[in-house]
Amino acid sequence: MIEFAPDRPRWRQVADVIRQRIADGTYPPGTRVPSVIQLQEEFGIAVATSQKVNSGLRAEGLIYTEPGMGSFVAKNAAEILKTTAKPRTPRKPWSSIRRYRSSGHGHPPGGRAHRHHAGNGVVRDAATAGHRSVNQPLGNGRTDPVGVTRAPC
Repeated sequence: MIEFAPDRPRWRQVADVIRQRIADGTYPPGTRVPSVIQLQEEFGIAVATSQKVNSGLRAEGLIYTEPGMGSFVAKNAAEILKTTAKPRTPRKPWSSIRRYRSSGHGHPPGGRAHRHHAGNGVVRDAATAGHRSVNQPLGNGRTDPVGVTRAPC
């Protein structure tokens, strides 16, 4: 077991260890990396934490998972590690963007909202989003338009 730093999530610390093992050749491309249960036993972490380690490494492209077989080091893992000085973290999914309840004006904070009816039952909402909680996850500038399309009800 390793001594975990109290100011950093454990899954990131374990992912760093696995990342280092991939970089130094302990786990060469195409070889199997420790399973969720093996990570749990080696590092003394919970199953959910072990799953998060694998998810993070998979999102970085360092490993891939074959259902029923396990997780393996990607063929291009060494190249990915060379090009990324700092490990990449997965971007927030679209579902993490907050929707704003109208404060009487129908606009999200700092932006304007528009609703378009396409005639076929599809409603399109477009907003010039100015709030940082919308712009930052999308990587948008302050005045870039944000659009959401909903299927017919």
